[in-house]
Amino acid sequence: MLIKVFKIFVLFFSVLYEVNAVETTDFTLPLFRAEYDLQAYNIKIATAVRQLQQHPEGYILTTDSNTVGMARLFRSDFIREESIFQWENQQVKPLHYQYKHDSHRKKRHTLIDFDWTKQVAKSALPDDAWQVALQADSVDKLSYQIMLMRDLTLGKPDIAYTVADKGKLKKYTLSVKAKETLDTALGKTATIKLHHQGSNQERFSFLWCAPSLHYLPVKVEHHEPNGDVVTMLIQSVHFENPD
Repeated sequence: MLIKVFKIFVLFFSVLYEVNAVETTDFTLPLFRAEYDLQAYNIKIATAVRQLQQHPEGYILTTDSNTVGMARLFRSDFIREESIFQWENQQVKPLHYQYKHDSHRKKRHTLIDFDWTKQVAKSALPDDAWQVALQADSVDKLSYQIMLMRDLTLGKPDIAYTVADKGKLKKYTLSVKAKETLDTALGKTATIKLHHQGSNQERFSFLWCAPSLHYLPVKVEHHEPNGDVVTMLIQSVHFENPD
């Protein structure tokens, strides 16, 4: 269950409606720290912190997640996901991607290097060797969310991303469903609601992004075929370079 919760951020979408365009042609990266609670069956099961910071190689986007409360009695999980990337011509250019999941039951580790000179992305782990040819707009499973923030800010009607993962280039697309105002820990928040439908028609997700927060997600809701629903809710956010 917990692993599925943190896969919410890397779900695929399909475009159905347009986002209203805004009067801008540039997107400035907003350095931030956002905290979230994750709930299942109306019980808080984990916390997550997402940060975008400057890095010697450019920028680093991270998500750190931990089980809490009663959930921690059954399993203690820590998940770290990070993307180091450069920002060039309004485009993410990933350099390194890492995913680590540590628990008392098992460990998972993914490490990807992006070689733009040779135009390939490849696994940096000897027991998981693969490589894939890159396209000019290729991103990783985490940094594509920066592109999502950019595209929603610019009001792009067609939103799709080419993601390098496990020796393949996968197409991620977005479906904008509606505008909704939510009651959040930050107060009433205007959002754009997005939808994801995977290959399994009974597994789907909704994501609510706030224009006032550079289109950060303030709520994510994931539905499983068995009826389970996992919800991620924003608790706080701080921008280093607010408008």
